[in-house]
Amino acid sequence: MPGDWTADAGPAAATAVRAVLAHSRLSRRPGFRLRALRSTGLACYPEFRLVEALVTDAETNEPRIASLLIGADRAILLNGTATPIHHLNATGALDLSTPAQAKSYLRLFCAAVCGDGGAFRILDRLERALFTEPPTAAQRDDLTEQIRPLTLTAETDDHFAFSATVHYSHALFSIDFKVMRTGPVEMVDDTPIASDLPLYRDGFDGPFRSRHAPPDDGDAPK
Repeated sequence: MPGDWTADAGPAAATAVRAVLAHSRLSRRPGFRLRALRSTGLACYPEFRLVEALVTDAETNEPRIASLLIGADRAILLNGTATPIHHLNATGALDLSTPAQAKSYLRLFCAAVCGDGGAFRILDRLERALFTEPPTAAQRDDLTEQIRPLTLTAETDDHFAFSATVHYSHALFSIDFKVMRTGPVEMVDDTPIASDLPLYRDGFDGPFRSRHAPPDDGDAPK
């Protein structure tokens, strides 16, 4: 997700990453080696940083990426479900006082929580890295015209409303979201923009991020 990423998340973060992954189910194989860290601040969680850890499997040397929310006294491993985020929100760590904070939270939530077709990636522009093969000129022009950046459409005492273009599975959708100030996120409406595109499907394999070629039977998000 977009952010002001820095390459060094600090020794405390490295220790937290090792500790959390040591208790994840996939790390019970022969082990892993921590290779690199990067982190960025999050407007919605002022006391936490989003950390990505690059690790390699000690047996196969296969690179894997884990994503965590790391604060002064805890580390939350993201795993493709909403449970870790809801648990963190219940501690009072979430701050959605402003639209900018709500935008930050929605981007994180969509990237961290998966459906059957993978993560819900919010797009502000067409990204070449999403494609398994280069799009045709016609596809590129058509999609560029249809993609709309994340936009606040309403704000009330208890929620924010946004419209966004979302990459899910091998398709793009225009989606209206409701973000409650307490953390729950609801998809109010979704409209397909384009389907059967040569797009990667991002998601999670246990505690690690994954990227797969698109399935043949992706559906609209439910």
